[in-house]
Amino acid sequence: VFDARRAQKSPLGVEQLMLNTTHADGHRVRVGLFQDPGQAGKAQAASLVRMLAGFNARVWPISGDKATLFGPFSAQCEAGNVEFVRGPWNESVFSVLEGFPDAKHDDDADACSGAFNALAGGFAIAAQALSPAGL
Repeated sequence: VFDARRAQKSPLGVEQLMLNTTHADGHRVRVGLFQDPGQAGKAQAASLVRMLAGFNARVWPISGDKATLFGPFSAQCEAGNVEFVRGPWNESVFSVLEGFPDAKHDDDADACSGAFNALAGGFAIAAQALSPAGL
């Protein structure tokens, strides 16, 4: 895990942060976004993909409970197979991961498990370190 961006912003602020991060990452980075079930999730996903036009932005529907989706990532962390680049964001992310599923916020856990599962090919989902549901 190279970086994590966290913020509590309005929906427009979240979109701007996502766009700025995507531009900073560049065109070689694939952007994966969660699509929540239901019509509102589909509409939000379509809007985010339009916002990221010109980038390799993909949407994956998610289903299932968060704890089950987190399991493969957690197992690989425990086995020492996941590395984190040192950064000022480490402590806040580790706090959420270690407190999952009882932590007050779980966006970091959702993003890490989604990204891991997409890279591992174990689930038909993916996530960017920024999940559109809330930063």
